[in-house]
Amino acid sequence: MFHIPLLAALVAFDNPFTSLIGGIADYISIVLDFINSHITHNYGWSMLLLALVATLVMLPLYLQQFRSVKEMQAIQPYIKRLQDKYKDDRQKIAEEQMKLFKEHNINPFGGCLPTLIQLPIFFAIYQAIQRHSVQFSHAGWMWIGGPMSVHSPQLPAWLPGGLSGAIFAANLSQPDKVLTLFYAISMFFSFQMTTTVSTDPQQQQQQRLMSYMMPVMMFFIGQHFISGFVLYWLGLNIFSTTLRFWAMRGPSKIPAPPQETPATLAGYPLHCPNCKALLTIAKGSKCTACGVKVKKVAPATNGKLASGTAVTPPTK
Repeated sequence: MFHIPLLAALVAFDNPFTSLIGGIADYISIVLDFINSHITHNYGWSMLLLALVATLVMLPLYLQQFRSVKEMQAIQPYIKRLQDKYKDDRQKIAEEQMKLFKEHNINPFGGCLPTLIQLPIFFAIYQAIQRHSVQFSHAGWMWIGGPMSVHSPQLPAWLPGGLSGAIFAANLSQPDKVLTLFYAISMFFSFQMTTTVSTDPQQQQQQRLMSYMMPVMMFFIGQHFISGFVLYWLGLNIFSTTLRFWAMRGPSKIPAPPQETPATLAGYPLHCPNCKALLTIAKGSKCTACGVKVKKVAPATNGKLASGTAVTPPTK
C-alpha cells in the first residue's frame, strides 16, 4: 500500500507504460464523471466514492498483500529463534530463514508483486484527476469553497515548506492545509496497523522512526498537491487500512512456535513420551516425574522445536 502521492507525479514523464496508463485514465475519468453526475453531484464526495471503487477493484491484490504480511508476522518468532541460535553467523541465519520460508510455503516478497501491479492504476487515477482540474476549480467540499475558505486565515510568508498562505482552500484545485493534516494523521494510524513487526531491535527502531517521520514529511509534501487529489488519497488510505484491519484479525495458517524449556534447549522433547508431563530432566537423562530415561532427539534447524522421541523403559 502506497503512502506517497508524489510517486504518482512520475506519470508526467514519458515511460513505456504511458499508453497503458492513459487508457486506464480514460476509463477512470468516465467512472468519475458518472459518479459525479448520477450519484454525488459533488466532486469532493465523488473522489471519496472513487477511492472506495478503487479499493474494491483492487480487493484481490490487497487481500494477497495482507495475507503475505500476516504470514511474515507469524513467522517472526521462528526467525527470532534462528537469530538467537546463529547470532554470530549471518550467512547461516539467511540460509536457515530460506529453509523456513520454503517449509511454510512463504514468499518473503509476496507483498511486493500486488504493490507493483497497483502502480499503473494509481498513476492513471492521478492522470484522471489532472484532467478534471477545470471542474475542480469550481468545486468545493465541506469547508473547502465555503464561508470558512472565503475568510480563511493567512499564514505568514516566512514559514518554510509551503506552509504560507491560506489555511482553507477556495476550491478543490487548491491545496488545503487542514485536509493535508487529516491525511497525515490517517497515515500515522495506518503505519501503526500495517508495519510488520521485526525481531531485530534496530529495525524496530527504524520502523518506529518512520511511523513518525513519514506523516510529518507527507504533511509538508501535501502542501503542493491540490485538495481533490489529497481527498482521494485520504479516502483510499482509510478504506484500505480498514480492510487490512479486518483481514488481519483472522488466525494465521502458521501456528505459534512451541514452548521452549531447558529440556528442549538441551535436545530433549517438550513432554515426556511416557507420562506426557512437561519434561524435566534429572540425572541420567531421566524424567523426574516417572523415572523413564529419555534419549535426545535431533534438533530442528529451522527454528522449530525438535519432534520425535526415543524412550528407554525404566530398569527394574
